[in-house]
Amino acid sequence: MQGTPLGIPDGIQTGFFAGIPPAVMRDVETGSPASLRRAASALRKPGGNYTLAESVLLNVCADIMRYAWTYSAAQPGASGSAIDKPEVSEKNAYTGALDSVRLGIYDVSTGNTDFLTNALPSLILVTPSTRNDYYTRAEHDLLAAISHTPDSVLAHYLLGALYKKTGNTQFALSEFEEAIRLDPSCFETQIALAQTLYGMERFEDAERQVSRLLATHPANAEVLKLAAELAYKQKHYQLAGDYVARVLQREPENAYYVLFRARILIITGDYIKAASLLDAYSRTDRTSRDYLMLRARIQSEWNKNTGAAITTIEQALALYPNDAELVLYAARLATDSTQKVAGKTPGDFARSLLEREPDNAEALLILVLDAVKNRQWSEAYRNSRVIQSREPALSSQLIHVEICLALGYRQEAKTLAEALYAKTPDDTGVRQAYIKMLTAAGDRQRARTLIDAWLPSARAPMKSFLYWQRSLLTGSQTDILNDLRLSLTSDPRNTDALMELYRHYYAQRDYRKAQYYLKQVVALMPGDTYIIGLNAELERLIGN
Repeated sequence: MQGTPLGIPDGIQTGFFAGIPPAVMRDVETGSPASLRRAASALRKPGGNYTLAESVLLNVCADIMRYAWTYSAAQPGASGSAIDKPEVSEKNAYTGALDSVRLGIYDVSTGNTDFLTNALPSLILVTPSTRNDYYTRAEHDLLAAISHTPDSVLAHYLLGALYKKTGNTQFALSEFEEAIRLDPSCFETQIALAQTLYGMERFEDAERQVSRLLATHPANAEVLKLAAELAYKQKHYQLAGDYVARVLQREPENAYYVLFRARILIITGDYIKAASLLDAYSRTDRTSRDYLMLRARIQSEWNKNTGAAITTIEQALALYPNDAELVLYAARLATDSTQKVAGKTPGDFARSLLEREPDNAEALLILVLDAVKNRQWSEAYRNSRVIQSREPALSSQLIHVEICLALGYRQEAKTLAEALYAKTPDDTGVRQAYIKMLTAAGDRQRARTLIDAWLPSARAPMKSFLYWQRSLLTGSQTDILNDLRLSLTSDPRNTDALMELYRHYYAQRDYRKAQYYLKQVVALMPGDTYIIGLNAELERLIGN
């Protein structure tokens, strides 16, 4: 759909705005909030007896403010109130372009004879219009406008908006920076720059820009929203929560930020407040994707009700079957619970997601974890090697050490564990991987020295791990049993210590004691077919 061609008014060859003072035209073409107010103030007449050119130009000033500088238009300017829009008595290319913008159409019939006929159609870029069939034409016209008036804040801002829409973020950044250089006081160009930096994941630069905006516009909701998102991305959760609370003071019914606040509360462990927020939210909406995800997290992490969490996430998957985050969370629930979710295993979820997103690192990690759980070590190793080639997280590296040890790849495990220990020697997971590696490598003295050094200050789970590992380093049956019992005293759910006791009594053919410990493992790992098989064997032996 195109605008109806409208002729440029007679006299355009000599300048439709020939009667307008050059300084006023410069201000209009500069197009910043300050320059537009200045131009409108110069044009304003108490009696409202305007020429056609003056009426058109006041309409142009008013609509540029309306579309491009929405926030600035609402602020008190040098001349006070908003720009008046006098009646325009004749159709013309300028107001025709503005009418097209209002209808969500890029006007290609302006004639492109001057700055305004090139620039005005691109005001559609800063409206809610979703059309994208005019981008090439808009770039051509805006470049022509900038060629005509290189110091136009408006033209650089609109070109930046165009490049941002087309994904040319570096070009967008340059245009916004130029617009700010030309007028550092313009709010819209400043926040556009901050948003672009955020989208480019240049978080430190974005943070500096947001800080400047907060200093001058501390109550602006858009600035607070961006500040909240930025703080959240950088894992400054308390700060993010403060910004979200300030947004909700201004927009208490904003559903996205209600759920955003609940998400932060869950991350920071304030489950009671998060649950209250979700209860209040559920009175109006129980099908929101974010609501269902957060509800499932509370059920799983706080209530420890995995069954309820699975039911909730199954509802979410029925509504949003292709949502990657939901699929990954469902896979994690299936991994942790050893139950299928929506009839699928963790591997099923991961493979379906990898079909759509082959580079999804988290889906690949779930495949690894599922293979580890099922003791499919070769498959786990193959996928884990792919992860290791992609700047893996520490958790992925620790899993790789475990896989290598299970396969007997001791040198690979040693190289990785030593590198991790050299880099982060105080990390609990790294310490555990390092001790396991030393034990597997036969370096008993080094392992025993570290265990004895770490035990006095270790917390319960780590203390349980250390006693279990120490039980593997001694030849005395009395010492072995003592360490294993100390391990279970520190953590009765330590399946490694329970399995070691099972093996100890199985070797002694004391099958009832072996089953006593193995049944505890079965209770903790009800879906583990390997453990269930061991228990079935004990049932047969005891029966005989």
